[in-house]
Amino acid sequence: MAGAAGMTITPWMVLGVLCAAEAERLLCEAFFPRRMTGSRYLALRLCWYAFALLGLILSRKYMLQALWEMAGLYLFCGIACQSRRSRRFFVVVTLCSLRQVLGWCTQFFALSASFAYERDWLYEGFLCGFYGASVVCAWMVRRCHPPMPVSDTRVWLPVTAFFPLLTLMVLGAVASGDEAMPLWMFSLLLLVIIDVADLLLLDHLEMGAREHEQLLVTGERVRIQEENLQALSQAYTAQRKMTHDFRAHLDMLEGLAEQENLGALRQYLNELRQQQTERILLVNSHHAAVDAILNQKGYAGQRQGIDMRFQVNDLSALQLPGVDLAVVLGNLLDNAMEACAAFPQEQRWVECKLLYENTSQPPSLYLSVINPSLPVEGPEEDSAAQRAEPSLHGFGLQNVADVLDRYSAEYVCRYAEGYFTYSADWPDCPKQI
Repeated sequence: MAGAAGMTITPWMVLGVLCAAEAERLLCEAFFPRRMTGSRYLALRLCWYAFALLGLILSRKYMLQALWEMAGLYLFCGIACQSRRSRRFFVVVTLCSLRQVLGWCTQFFALSASFAYERDWLYEGFLCGFYGASVVCAWMVRRCHPPMPVSDTRVWLPVTAFFPLLTLMVLGAVASGDEAMPLWMFSLLLLVIIDVADLLLLDHLEMGAREHEQLLVTGERVRIQEENLQALSQAYTAQRKMTHDFRAHLDMLEGLAEQENLGALRQYLNELRQQQTERILLVNSHHAAVDAILNQKGYAGQRQGIDMRFQVNDLSALQLPGVDLAVVLGNLLDNAMEACAAFPQEQRWVECKLLYENTSQPPSLYLSVINPSLPVEGPEEDSAAQRAEPSLHGFGLQNVADVLDRYSAEYVCRYAEGYFTYSADWPDCPKQI
């Protein structure tokens, strides 16, 4: 390998570097979702190819080339893809080390064949075939391994740092070309195999964790739906009872009127006014799902001594699915009411606005929920920090954001001057993703 420093750059080597850069790009996109498209992404790809060629020109030392390649691929993935820094470092080191090991093995067989058959072109042919095969294999991996969405850092973060660093150390020992190089080569091959296995294992663990989270989210949505159905049932039962009593009251009033007993008629009306202190519906927006959610949460808040303030307009034209409305409104109001539990009863209040705007294209629903809250460090922290179910910590606002993102809605979550505010402009249109 040391003799390679004096070799001139040939077209075959340039083609090999470009094929390697393309293979590494495809493999990175197999693990990380892309966030750039169109001409910007094409320009970034060209910069990556140029960066790889520049490393070939500037240095012919294997270790320097490997570090240059890793640095370029790390930057490319960070700009073009959505990824955590620790996992990106793990993937980049593993991919580059794997390419180095396979490349050295290919060089060994290529040199052996070239010397055995006394054909110099066999060396370049072997390398070119290897890089072409690597692009095809990378493309197949990209097709069969769709990238997972970026999630929060997991507890296995130390694993993603230890093995790549150890691989870099062994790679440096191999590139030094000392007498123990065969042993270092075997160690590097073993480490690369371990890195690949760990990478696949971590992917499996990430997938399992995401499936567990989805089960929790689904369970939370089912709970909200059950509460809404219960609220509708209670409202319907109360309405039937009122309708039945209303007929009896009409009969009584009619009898008193026929007797022309005005004193008894006035007394009976006053008694009715005193009994009808509770309204069946706190909110009437002319939208069944919204009314069910707001009234159910409104009465739940009143039972907790919370002043529930609702402001709505006519939502009869709203076309958003009831399930999504239940997730967003249910979680926001649950968080607000739980945040109020930390305050004395006279300081507990929740203000909720739902205003439908049909003059824009498409029409949109403006919603906001404001409540007093203890200080929070950032929007990522769920204001319901004392949720009764510990396994559901953090899922409230996450569920809301997931739903709003599917409609490309604009939303903001902030804490200022003792108040927590969540507001959104929600397009009344089909889901976009």
